[in-house]
Amino acid sequence: ISDTSSPLDGISAQDVYNRRLEKSVVDFNMPQVFKLTWIYTLPIGKDRAIPLSGVANALLGGWTFTGIHNYRSGDPLSISISGYNNAIFSGTFRPDWLSSDAVVNQPGLNTNGGTQYLNPAAFGRLPATPNAIPTRLGTAPRVLPNVRGPHWFSEDIGMSKSFNFTESARFELRADAFNVFNRAGRGGLNTDVSSPLFGRLTGQQQGPRSVQIAARIEC
Repeated sequence: ISDTSSPLDGISAQDVYNRRLEKSVVDFNMPQVFKLTWIYTLPIGKDRAIPLSGVANALLGGWTFTGIHNYRSGDPLSISISGYNNAIFSGTFRPDWLSSDAVVNQPGLNTNGGTQYLNPAAFGRLPATPNAIPTRLGTAPRVLPNVRGPHWFSEDIGMSKSFNFTESARFELRADAFNVFNRAGRGGLNTDVSSPLFGRLTGQQQGPRSVQIAARIEC
């Protein structure tokens, strides 16, 4: 909990004379994070539990597999509202927070505008003068305390094998697959209450599966 997530955030405070309005969870708060890394060398090949020799050892022996698994809660959300004149206040305006039920129970799919994730009825516009100057600040905190974006799942897998030519020289072949299960995820959440796409997920969290192959000689 803080009134800023970075030393540079002070310039975006709604009211620089009342920094208590900025107090909230930080925007990098992740309640649950699980990360697993592992390395496993197959027990087959020359001088291993399941011995192999010749061509069989060259093809099957000595392979090492690695993995990095990331699973975490979604990103904290900062809700803003645009279309107002900041002649009096500074920074980014925040809307009124009308209900803690900010996430829709059953996200609806709209093929023209993304998936509805946030409930627009949970947020309201600010009262303003005819010149679009807000007469007061919104009640929404800098970062919502109990609402997160979609969770994040990611797995990267690698495999490698070394071929020794001499005591000091070897050839290594390696292949890596990033996002191996092709979890695109839902992302691109629109958090501007004034936008017609507010609360909708319009993109992906991460790109599709990608594979790279590398080879190197060490001597």
